[in-house]
Amino acid sequence: MAGREYSFKQKIIETLHDITVRDMSVGIDGIAYVSISVPSLEVSGQSSIDGYFKAGYYPSSKGRPAHLGISLKVDDKRHEGMTLSLEATAVLQKWYEKAYADIKRRFKSIVDRVVDDELPVIFSLAGDDFPKFTPSLQIEDEDLKHESYKVLKHAIVRFFKLHGAERYAKVARADDYLVESIPPPPVSDDRLPPTAFDIEHERDLYDIYGTGPGSVFSFKMKLSDILNPGLKQLLEREEY
Repeated sequence: MAGREYSFKQKIIETLHDITVRDMSVGIDGIAYVSISVPSLEVSGQSSIDGYFKAGYYPSSKGRPAHLGISLKVDDKRHEGMTLSLEATAVLQKWYEKAYADIKRRFKSIVDRVVDDELPVIFSLAGDDFPKFTPSLQIEDEDLKHESYKVLKHAIVRFFKLHGAERYAKVARADDYLVESIPPPPVSDDRLPPTAFDIEHERDLYDIYGTGPGSVFSFKMKLSDILNPGLKQLLEREEY
């Protein structure tokens, strides 16, 4: 949570030190970090940015104090980690819970857009020796733009549940359902699924992938257009 700052005194070994923390960030997996300043001690293993260092935040559980993961130098000896006071834990735990709830809400919003066919799946050619089409998403949220795989996995599960096929919703890898109907490269436009759109051909990449002129480098599809044919086959198979 950028913009927030909290200063407190923290006992490390037997001495009280002035601590300031700010800018907590929490990922969709719940892993959190804060920026921390400990002017009276040396921090090992990293360089500061404006006097602040990166520390992992390990949230409170069952009333126990929270913990900061950082390596400090105390009396010329390395001291790993910092268990916070209950007072400091109460403050940072509120930061954590609010930030985690916020990123989960934003994550769900992106999943909803994929399931509702508002955010298409992008298939791009990747790999030098054995190129293949890899699915991804164009996510504008800076904190979640690298989470295409997790978003797609949740979207696939949600799609099957919405269509009464929850028994097929356990997806080990998002690619399993997304690429099974996509032909391997090289691919010309006429070999793509008819529902593909925004088809691109990157001429300067032909030599890299050996696909030759006229081959497809990337295209987009709606999630429902990708999954509906396979879902129909699964349901028809059950009827026999």
